[in-house]
Amino acid sequence: MGEIGLRDEWDKYYKGERKDIPFGAGYGGAVGAINYGVNKVAKDEEIKHVVIDLSANTGGSTDEMLFMIALLTGHKNFYSSNTMTDRTSTVTYEFDLNLDKVFDEKDDEMLNLLKGKDISVLTTRNGFSCGGISPIYLHDEGLFTIGEECGGGCCSIYIQYDGYGCMNRSSCPTRTITKNKVSVDEARKTVCDAKLDLPINATAGTRDYSALYDTASLRTLINNHYSNK
Repeated sequence: MGEIGLRDEWDKYYKGERKDIPFGAGYGGAVGAINYGVNKVAKDEEIKHVVIDLSANTGGSTDEMLFMIALLTGHKNFYSSNTMTDRTSTVTYEFDLNLDKVFDEKDDEMLNLLKGKDISVLTTRNGFSCGGISPIYLHDEGLFTIGEECGGGCCSIYIQYDGYGCMNRSSCPTRTITKNKVSVDEARKTVCDAKLDLPINATAGTRDYSALYDTASLRTLINNHYSNK
């Protein structure tokens, strides 16, 4: 299901035309997925460590990205700069975090769902655009990042429609920066706290990412990191 289809399902939910929160194969997007995952983990007291896998996230909606970041950290700001004017701007989002169709103080209660659980992030160079921004923003809020430095993609895009109704995308002078006013293309170089050995197969020319799924080694890394904090 494409971007329009995702929007349609959420429109139906907020209009009362569907009762369940959109989540499933091909619909619901990142908002439905992170809402499902956080609520499921919150109900299991035996789960102490949560891993957000962004290793192959090639980008998408900044709105969905900030929803995820807000739900995990409470951080709701998006930062950008204009390369023509050298001026920076901050956009502060407000989210219906509990998806009850109302913006109120109950949304902030969602921020306590993962209280007492450690959160880590898997990231690789394959993460691009929002898939590269999100590990950086999460890292800036104190989350432990594992893998390799994430990909870049600081440039924003314009979405325009021509006289025939066809959509066009083009680059614009705005670039994404961190809260410390550093371009994400620069910040990505220092975002990884624990770098994994991801060797390249000399014959095939491909990188071996199996270390990302060595759960025993990851558990040791995460335990050691959070036990020393």
